[in-house]
Amino acid sequence: MGVNGLFTVYVVSVEVANGKFGDIARLFWGGLVVGTIVSGIIAYIFGIVSAAGVGLVAALRDRRKGRITWRGALVAALAFWLLTSLAATAVVPPQGLVQWIGALLAAHVLAAAVCTWIARRLFTPIRSSKDTRG
Repeated sequence: MGVNGLFTVYVVSVEVANGKFGDIARLFWGGLVVGTIVSGIIAYIFGIVSAAGVGLVAALRDRRKGRITWRGALVAALAFWLLTSLAATAVVPPQGLVQWIGALLAAHVLAAAVCTWIARRLFTPIRSSKDTRG
C-alpha cells in the first residue's frame, strides 16, 4: 500500500507539473483503489517467494549457528531482491522499471529487517540478570 501510494502521488505530481488538472481526481482515487487491488496481488506473487527464501535462509542459519543474524537475513534479502528485480523486467514497462526496482529494494530490506527483529525477540532465549553479570 505504501509503495502504491508513492506511485500515485508521483503520477499526480507529474500531471500537475505538466499543467493537466482535469484527470487529477481520477488518477488519485483510481491509483489508490484500483492500484491497491492490483498491486496487492502482484506484491503477494513477487513477495511470497522472497519471504519464503529469506525465512529459509534465516532458519538454516539459526539451525547451524544457533542464532538469527542480521547479516544473514539482509544478504538473503538482497539476493532475492536481485532475482525479483530480474523477474520484474519481464513484467514492468521500461518507463517505470527504475521506480519498481527501488521499491522492491525498499520492500525487501524493510521486510527482512522487521522480520529479523521480530524473530530475534521471539526465539532468542531470555537471559536473567545473573547471566549478564558475569
